[in-house]
Amino acid sequence: MDEFYPNDNQHPDDPDEQDSNRQAGQPQQPSDPVYSGQPDQNPYFHPDGSFLGQTPPPYQQAEPEPEDEIYEWNFSDYEKLDQQAAEKPRHSKGLVVLAISLCLLLIVVIMMFALYVAFKENQIEALPQQGGQQQIQEGPNLKISDSPSEASEDGASDDGLSTASIANSVTPSVVGIQTYTKSLDYEAAGEGSGVIMSEDGFIITNAHVLTDDNGFQVAAVNVILNNGTEYEAKIIGVDTKTDLAVIRIEATGLICAEFGNSDQVQVGERVVAIGNPGGIEFMGSVSQGIVSGLNRTLKMSSGLNMNLIQTDAAINPGNSGGALVNRYGQVIGINSAKIVGADYEGIGFAIPMNDAKPIIDDLTKYGYVQNRVKIGIKYRQIDEALAKAKNSPTGLYIVSVDTNSDAASKGLREGDIITKVDGKDIENTQMLLDILDTKKVGDSIKITVYRVSSTNRTSTFEISVLLSEDKGTLAKAPAVTTKTEN
Repeated sequence: MDEFYPNDNQHPDDPDEQDSNRQAGQPQQPSDPVYSGQPDQNPYFHPDGSFLGQTPPPYQQAEPEPEDEIYEWNFSDYEKLDQQAAEKPRHSKGLVVLAISLCLLLIVVIMMFALYVAFKENQIEALPQQGGQQQIQEGPNLKISDSPSEASEDGASDDGLSTASIANSVTPSVVGIQTYTKSLDYEAAGEGSGVIMSEDGFIITNAHVLTDDNGFQVAAVNVILNNGTEYEAKIIGVDTKTDLAVIRIEATGLICAEFGNSDQVQVGERVVAIGNPGGIEFMGSVSQGIVSGLNRTLKMSSGLNMNLIQTDAAINPGNSGGALVNRYGQVIGINSAKIVGADYEGIGFAIPMNDAKPIIDDLTKYGYVQNRVKIGIKYRQIDEALAKAKNSPTGLYIVSVDTNSDAASKGLREGDIITKVDGKDIENTQMLLDILDTKKVGDSIKITVYRVSSTNRTSTFEISVLLSEDKGTLAKAPAVTTKTEN
């Protein structure tokens, strides 16, 4: 319901009305109790207008309401806020110094770790290698096949292929090798033969073909194929212990030989030797014979005894590294040695392919033969007859000692005789080799030594010797200084 006001232009709550009343001198009504303006509602007056006798409270003038303050913009305050927001917080100098110190410490730790790793790697290279932790080269493994049976599909009979067929199939896989040294200018220092083992250029030959007259590795190698094409060859690996080596030429699509199982070879069966007797001039020569003997033990120039195939097929200088082929056209051996003398004629030897395979595989993959140990000595055998003649025990007479070996540091010297190894009597070379075959690089053996002093006093004592790795590699020849004439 709408409220009624006596004067439409005056509202009781209108502040302008109140201000005008105060200015006219009209008294303000007390705020408690509320005076509504009606006489019958005044607690101090009777309804008829008479005074009730109560004293009204003193008049209190209402405090004037505060006037609304006018807001003025203070732009300087906002400028200060903007400056504070724009300023980057300042870090403590102590924290900055601490951070820099930690960074420097981290750099020092990293550098020390890198130096430690390099030092350990150098130590590992200096110490005997165990497990052959070195770079692995990419290369093929030698594949050996069994001899075909009599009822083979290619029609080969028990007599096998004819000599002419063997020559036609194998000769393209036999190459000529020329070697050069730094001491000889524009002239080949040596010649030999090789057998292609893969179509991408890996070739098997003898280690002595790649050795100069002073026992160093030759400076350069040239390969001549059966068709006359020549290539410069890279030496992949050399093993002087077994007289085997692997070289490679940058060529593809070569005709590689087939290699046969030498364990199936029988005494009396027909074989063919293919190589370059006398050098490149007689390249691709073929000679025929039989297998005269198997497992012939021959002491190589390195002092290692090897079991070889003996044949009466002509093997002359230049045939070294060539192929000994069975009647099926399979290479069963690498021609390696020939006994020359007035009392010997028609005796040649070849390294059996089954014995050559692990050597060649290591040379192709690692560049040397892995996990083969050595004492660091050269020796010769003293058998019972020689021992009686010399009034000495049987064993191994030490010819020389490697000065860098542990044996030398333990006092082993030339003239000593090894009588026992790990408590076992040593009567020949093979007995020592059998023991070493069970050892790993870094192992130790106990050697019993018999010694005769300069005053002919004899003594027997034991020493423990650390075994090192026998890589059988060739050292490179020292640089040659040439003199120029003015």
